[in-house]
Amino acid sequence: MFKLLLKQGGFSAAIVAITGALAPMIVGFVISYYIFNFPLMSSLFIGGTLTATLLILYIGTFFLFAPIIGKIFAYLISFITKKLNTLDFVPPVIIAIILVFALAAAFQTDREIIHKIEESLNPLIWIFTPIFFVYVGLQINLRAIDFASLHLWALSAVLLVVAIATKLLAGLSVKGTKKEKNGELQWTEM
Repeated sequence: MFKLLLKQGGFSAAIVAITGALAPMIVGFVISYYIFNFPLMSSLFIGGTLTATLLILYIGTFFLFAPIIGKIFAYLISFITKKLNTLDFVPPVIIAIILVFALAAAFQTDREIIHKIEESLNPLIWIFTPIFFVYVGLQINLRAIDFASLHLWALSAVLLVVAIATKLLAGLSVKGTKKEKNGELQWTEM
């Protein structure tokens, strides 16, 4: 799909698609973290605890270094692929990169490698994504959460507003023609 977006919609459409896919996932991980640790924390307001501050610092560091590391690995894998004349080593290497550097592989620019990665990792994604969310869901003790707490509902409202606002701001900040921004391009299957 990313290849189709690059071909049909250009780079800005592909960036919007990646942002639209990654931003909710990262926000989902942050929300899962807070829900999982809700009974242990005295306050859930961002910056109100050392844990929340460290989490924000960690996410900011990720956004600073992940594109750089992803680009380095993209060139390294492309170089090794050309030297060995084989793509057999690519799936194990990509799995190792994902396990060590989380989402650094998502920022690669070599289209052939991206296609091979997508084909190789789809079965793993289909297996592990539901397992992750089921695991997090099973670990949550809903009895420990005070649903009458004003802090819980305030945090939920803030997260909802931030999610909607960032989606709108991402769409408004993208450069391109009006047709590109409104998604009026004709998508055709390859």
